[in-house]
Amino acid sequence: MTMQLFPFLDIFAAISLAPFLVNAPLRYMVLVGIVATYLTVMPFIMRRLAKPFMIKTGWLYVLFVSLVGFFAYSHFNEIKYVDRHGERFAQSDYFVIHSQYKRYRWVADSEFVKHFGKVPTMIPIDIDNASSYFGNSDKKLLIVAESWGVARHDSTQKDILAGIYNQTDRLEFIKDGYFDFAGATVEGELRELCLLDVEGGYAFNKVANKEFDNCLPNQLKRMGYHTIGMHGGFSQIYERDFLYPKMGFAETVFAEHHGDKKRCEAFNGICDNELFDIVAESLPPMIKTSFIG
Repeated sequence: MTMQLFPFLDIFAAISLAPFLVNAPLRYMVLVGIVATYLTVMPFIMRRLAKPFMIKTGWLYVLFVSLVGFFAYSHFNEIKYVDRHGERFAQSDYFVIHSQYKRYRWVADSEFVKHFGKVPTMIPIDIDNASSYFGNSDKKLLIVAESWGVARHDSTQKDILAGIYNQTDRLEFIKDGYFDFAGATVEGELRELCLLDVEGGYAFNKVANKEFDNCLPNQLKRMGYHTIGMHGGFSQIYERDFLYPKMGFAETVFAEHHGDKKRCEAFNGICDNELFDIVAESLPPMIKTSFIG
């Protein structure tokens, strides 16, 4: 198991991922231990070593260190300890010495960030999506666990889904499967709800509404259902505030609508179990209703 930090996550997100450390490779745990020890001990060492230099000429030492740092950066800032290519978050950030500002510019100019300003091409796909198994119930609840993935070993996959398999007596049927995919989490919603793939961008506000006519929420809305789209994150992420109405959701619920709900890291969204009551309250007995969670 690996741990990944996106460039826009904070220290609390890192702390929330800490429990996964016990499942990480040994060398990863050793490296984390070394870094933690360094961060703990170094301030005390610096404080002790700095005492002899706390004199009026201290600025000379500051100037000396600054000049050495500038010289080191100007001559060695392109040296990497691992030479790998790629622009997926921090995968190419293996510099020995580098500028934080230059790193910021790299992220700002990356293809991932530029995608949010580009109009995407919507491509029809043919997959065996879960919504094709909907029955004729007047209430439909569809939960999309975006980009979940599948375990390599069947036994591991069954362990992950044990909470579902343990309730077979309460379910009409269980069907599992997988297909190859790549891309952002919002693409999982488009695959499942619209049988659409995305290419070239995420500026959904610039996509014509007709591209989403065949999305499941639009189909259900034409059949008389009241469609509600729920997401624990904030609506501006991947322009879901534009995308969900285009897909056919007459009503949307996002993190900013429920500031009183408990938040979970790493993306500071509403915790999944905090949405249970909202879902239950949104299922009035006399109205046809469709959901995405």
